[in-house]
Amino acid sequence: MKNNKIIITAFVLVITFLLGIVSVSGMSISEIDPDNKYKYEGMVIPKALPVDDGEEPNWEILYYHESYEYYSCEDASTNDEATPDFVLIHLKSNMVSPLPNVDVLGDYVFYSLDIAYPFAYGYGVFIPKTGEVYDLIKAYDMKIEGIENVFTEAGVGRLIGDMDEDRKLTVKDATYIQKCLAELSGFTESFFAAMPEEGEPCAISDFNRDGNRDIRDATAIQKYLVGLPY
Repeated sequence: MKNNKIIITAFVLVITFLLGIVSVSGMSISEIDPDNKYKYEGMVIPKALPVDDGEEPNWEILYYHESYEYYSCEDASTNDEATPDFVLIHLKSNMVSPLPNVDVLGDYVFYSLDIAYPFAYGYGVFIPKTGEVYDLIKAYDMKIEGIENVFTEAGVGRLIGDMDEDRKLTVKDATYIQKCLAELSGFTESFFAAMPEEGEPCAISDFNRDGNRDIRDATAIQKYLVGLPY
């Protein structure tokens, strides 16, 4: 009798789990999100992922969320009727690449082993006033006003030299590099580009972007912090 109860309980749990999967996969993103976080979904998805015959994308592969809104007017974000200058969006797949993808935008690095579609690293920019959608790298190249805010405010990308990932450069980062070079326990960092392009870092610690990770990077950060050329 006891074994039968265990079997029945396990069966009920499995059925409940399967029904949960079916119900979630059948929902749209808006239905899953009661707070309407995905309010731009209907505007962005058709432009970023055009599909035939009105079919929806496979949400088991792709996910989407509104990440950050930028307003050029300081008080616009408190106005419910204001339209943001642009919206940072995140839409990507869960496929894995055999080689890392690396891009440098200003002082920030993007690197990933994911194959993102349709945007590199999963990030795009939507312009509500015109309905245009751009890859973030394209938007950066276009010098869209306020685009640098996605790095400093929205937390996208990794600041070169920021070893402790607090999104700013401090003497702690220089010390961290020194500890990495000394191979102290708990202080490690992997390279993301064995042969970086000229002027691009081989790793986050390559602050002077000479393609090497060495004590000169720690010294460069220290000089930078006191306003000296490096």
